[in-house]
Amino acid sequence: PGITLTHSTTLALLATSPVLTPPTAKKLLAKQWYLIYRQGPNWVPPIVNSAALSNVYLWYYHSKARLQGRLYLLSAGLLWGVVGVTFYYFETGIDGACKWRLARLLKEEEEGQGGIKIKPEKKGWIIPGVDGHTASDGSKKWGEETGMRELVLGWVRRNHWRWVGVGVAGGLSGWASLGYFD
Repeated sequence: PGITLTHSTTLALLATSPVLTPPTAKKLLAKQWYLIYRQGPNWVPPIVNSAALSNVYLWYYHSKARLQGRLYLLSAGLLWGVVGVTFYYFETGIDGACKWRLARLLKEEEEGQGGIKIKPEKKGWIIPGVDGHTASDGSKKWGEETGMRELVLGWVRRNHWRWVGVGVAGGLSGWASLGYFD
């Protein structure tokens, strides 16, 4: 959980810095956000899943007390909950709105000249991808009506809640590992 928390904090701070500095061009900000956003699947699922599986392992093989085992399981559940929230809340919401806005901003650029191509929606996929449109109809409308700067700030604020979930999971796992249980 600690590694996951560090990584997600770093990504959100990287995304925030161009927003809080002197005005960044809309297209440049959109490209910067997308490059940071695309890094998530490379790091977050392996780190979150390994942390959750480690907690399940500790629950199964090393729990000496009922409370200790429950703390490990609760930590694993919170970590996997972060993945679920990411796929089904973020992707259809803020991530989808940001990608929709990005596509609209870069529409006039030709592919191959610094343009970023986002594939059409994939119907029927359970796990959304970062390179396809995943926005709900409401998020598409939100992405069209809102500036990229506001969307990126909204993305960062929502990421803070993921930090809270991962931080609580780390605290529970630490308590289970370092606490005294009879």
